[in-house]
Amino acid sequence: MSDIATIDTIIADGELKGYLKELVLERISVMPSGMKIAIGDSEINSAQIAHHVESEDDIGIQMMEMELEYLRALSRGEIYA
Repeated sequence: MSDIATIDTIIADGELKGYLKELVLERISVMPSGMKIAIGDSEINSAQIAHHVESEDDIGIQMMEMELEYLRALSRGEIYA
């Protein structure tokens, strides 16, 4: 059995979700203002991304999931920052 928490476990834990959300919002705050992310057939800017994360809607949860996967890959040495 793995000791690594799943995203579902983290999202269900209010304290852990709060830490992850804060981290994602901090990372978004340093994004270049003109940077956009494509989601489906639309693009959203950093302010819109932050709004989705704050409201914890589907896009916001996906952003938190992506951050967690990025951190895990970084810790495994699969990517370098």
